[in-house]
Amino acid sequence: GDHQQLSACVKSSKAQQQGLDRTLFARLIDKYGDHVAALLSIQYRMNETIMGWSSRSFYGSRLEAAESVASRTLKLTEVPAANLVGETLDAMCAPLLFVDTGGLAMYREDGQDQARDTGKKKTHAEVHQSRANPGESRFLVHYAKQLLKAGLSSKDLTVITPYNRQVEQLRADFAEDKECEQLGLEKPRVNTVDSFQGQEADAVLISLVRSNDRGVVGFLSDYRRLNVAVTRARKHVMLVGDAATISGDDTLGSLYDYACEHGKVVFVQQLLDEEGAVPADPATAAAAQEERRRAAAKKMEKEKDRRQDKAAEEEKMRLRFEKLLRPVLENGRALELPKSLNPYERAMAHEVAKALGLNHESRGEGMDRQLCVWAQGSSPPALASGEKAAEAAASAKKTE
Repeated sequence: GDHQQLSACVKSSKAQQQGLDRTLFARLIDKYGDHVAALLSIQYRMNETIMGWSSRSFYGSRLEAAESVASRTLKLTEVPAANLVGETLDAMCAPLLFVDTGGLAMYREDGQDQARDTGKKKTHAEVHQSRANPGESRFLVHYAKQLLKAGLSSKDLTVITPYNRQVEQLRADFAEDKECEQLGLEKPRVNTVDSFQGQEADAVLISLVRSNDRGVVGFLSDYRRLNVAVTRARKHVMLVGDAATISGDDTLGSLYDYACEHGKVVFVQQLLDEEGAVPADPATAAAAQEERRRAAAKKMEKEKDRRQDKAAEEEKMRLRFEKLLRPVLENGRALELPKSLNPYERAMAHEVAKALGLNHESRGEGMDRQLCVWAQGSSPPALASGEKAAEAAASAKKTE
């Protein structure tokens, strides 16, 4: 299993409140730490640049790309008649490409977010309303056509998005485009992230959909869904979205930062002009976006500073737990951490204990949940009388 990817869909809110949306694998990791699992650290699917963000964000930078896949990219051919040359073709060949819609009106999500405080209680349907972004859909159709013109086969292409309404929008736009029909692209694979889990393609195009002034990203913030989406690609993943909107979220913001550092980031108008074609001079389009880019960059810099501050706080917490747990190595005495730790602090303590080579286990439920740590070769701390009674009762129930 992989507790960093999508879990089962649980529709019952009561079941979710009782923790049934958490997989057995995730429960085991939470209770016993990573030492009960073995990471399959060598992956044989994707280019190492595509892999890098997921490895760094979710697997402690422990993933490695097999030599056979580490540097493979799309092999595209110049098409001067379609302006598929130079910087444009370089961007399309990059393993990781982020296309920033820059808050342009034509790339706003369809329908205003209903998270505004109107004083009225919202229905389940309003809170979980599916989204569409017609502008992103039109761009994805355009970009897919350019890939095919440059030599990619339609069977090696997949389009995915988190939202069902965007899936419908994309399928309609592909079906209605006459040039797609000529290219054999009128019915490409278009799926939600959830339905494409476990599959892969040479080129994966992702529509993030969310674009609004308030930085609301909805369930797009589910890091597991984002992890699945990006890692479906073997050679090329292209994400189209509004960088200013998504940068307020830690995980989405880290993906954008990673694309800036290790992939390529371009403005949408560098790849699609007002005439619906690739501009002859992408630099001109970039210059036209410069003022908007500076305003967005200022906002995103603040968000990046906030994320860095959070990372610094996490490092302080890590050092605090290391100072607390290191004596267990030296004196061999078991240690029970305070029950007042919240789940995040307890997870960090598990991580530090593992790094130090200590045994670690969470015991109890709810407010009584407590992390126990002891050295290798020594005895674990004894259960409190109440816990012993609870264990005995559970054992008796199993034997009935």
